[in-house]
Amino acid sequence: MENQTERHEYSQDERRILEILATFENELNYKLQEEKRELKSIKYYEEAELKNIKFKNIFITIQKNENGNLSYHIYDKDGKEIITIGTDGKIKTIPGLEDYFKDSHFNIENEMKINDKEPGRLRGISEKMDKEEMQNELREQKENENQANLGIEESIIEQGNELGLNPIRKITDTTLSEKIPEIFEPGKDNYIGFSKEENKYAIATEKNGRMNRNEHIEQAIPTMKTILSIDEKGEKIERKVPHALMKTDKSNKEIALIIDEYGYIDIETVDVMPNAERIARRVRTDGEDSTGEQSYSSRREENVGGTEYNRKIARNVKNIENAQQEAGVNDNDITEDDYIPGTKKTWGELMNETGESLTKLVERYNEEMAKENSTSEDTVKRIEEDYGMLKTHGRIK
Repeated sequence: MENQTERHEYSQDERRILEILATFENELNYKLQEEKRELKSIKYYEEAELKNIKFKNIFITIQKNENGNLSYHIYDKDGKEIITIGTDGKIKTIPGLEDYFKDSHFNIENEMKINDKEPGRLRGISEKMDKEEMQNELREQKENENQANLGIEESIIEQGNELGLNPIRKITDTTLSEKIPEIFEPGKDNYIGFSKEENKYAIATEKNGRMNRNEHIEQAIPTMKTILSIDEKGEKIERKVPHALMKTDKSNKEIALIIDEYGYIDIETVDVMPNAERIARRVRTDGEDSTGEQSYSSRREENVGGTEYNRKIARNVKNIENAQQEAGVNDNDITEDDYIPGTKKTWGELMNETGESLTKLVERYNEEMAKENSTSEDTVKRIEEDYGMLKTHGRIK
């Protein structure tokens, strides 16, 4: 009998909990980057009792600072920090809770263990491990699951061979159906592969339990067209020449194929602008962690801004590229390490001062430079002053 493992189907409630955790984690990670802290774990409780006080929908997190010291931070459902237990053990709370937590006998680890045992309280956990811990766990998991997964892995390869696609790689990005819902159905597995016979790349999609070539996406051949590739956090914009571009049923949607130095095929979703400029974003594939997937905050900016958001990015990058050429800079990439044209300040330094993303600062820079008699130095100074005013009046923390 063929050895197979059952694929877990998440219930509606499980998907809801996963979405709550993912949303909170993405938002918190964005903040912790600025504070130079690393998120180690999150526990989400729909109900919890701490020091005889009942809480609903709270997140208890463990965070590590640059020196490797751990602290505990408790947030409410809106992401507001309500209790902090510092690396020195001192407790800080929002007004109204000070009297309950002012003594030094509050042991958060013990409190979590008590709540964890109560049915229905702890609903979700997200944990990060050190690199060595992660490698050990992955190695152990691989050894334990190798035999069980063998039949499935062979089935994927076998189905890929039947379709003439070898090598073939699974696309694991959870946001793919959100990015191009007309092309990728939610909950369906997708694969990218190469047909040696046709010398073309193709995407296969699960249908009725079998892998079939995706009829909404054309096979691809090499191209010389460029794309503006935006990293998962919106902090780097890079002009690339992908190996191939795959057309879809939607004239303004394409798939870019990138072959890395190890020969792996990576893909990016592409929005084609009216001026034929292409805005691309990474898609996570098998073997990559979640850093290959577009962050929640970046997705939100894109969704809120719509088509005009991508148009602005294309226009802004073109203006910066022209300014770089005039300054004798040949590199087309715009990263936080690059100097702002005509200044001695890098984009990264301005990002740290303002707390703003690279794409937003590039947009603001171009808006200011469009004003009459504007210079780069004056523009940067105005941006710094404006964000300084926002911080002073409490709108930026």
